Amino acid sequence: MKRMVMFFTMVFFSVSVLQAGNAIKKAPEKGLLKMTIISSTGNKALSGVKITAKMGKRVFTALTDKKGYAQLSLPAGTWKVSLSLKGWQPQSSNVKIESGRYITYKIKLYPAGSKPGGTSWVPSSGGFVPGRF
Repeated sequence: MKRMVMFFTMVFFSVSVLQAGNAIKKAPEKGLLKMTIISSTGNKALSGVKITAKMGKRVFTALTDKKGYAQLSLPAGTWKVSLSLKGWQPQSSNVKIESGRYITYKIKLYPAGSKPGGTSWVPSSGGFVPGRF
């Protein structure tokens, strides 16, 4: 009899734990995209650059500050990131965001009407988001 009670207790406990585990949904993990946007003419910071990150129907935006800096906290995945500012050539590239990590880019924009510059985006740094681990 004791064995039966113990068996049913263990079965009940195991089922309860499994159901509780299924009920808890983990929030999507995020990473951080950090960008500094400068002019190709004089390497000066560009403020007001619109940064748009798209993945499927999800869209996040930010504007650069007076130092040309902006950051976006994005769910992990590959995002199409676009840069635009009136009077300057737009740019875009695919950027991979990893959970719990940051990636930093320093991008040059070229004046509208000028000869296009290089459009390959190479991260200047990356690592773990401080305080995450």
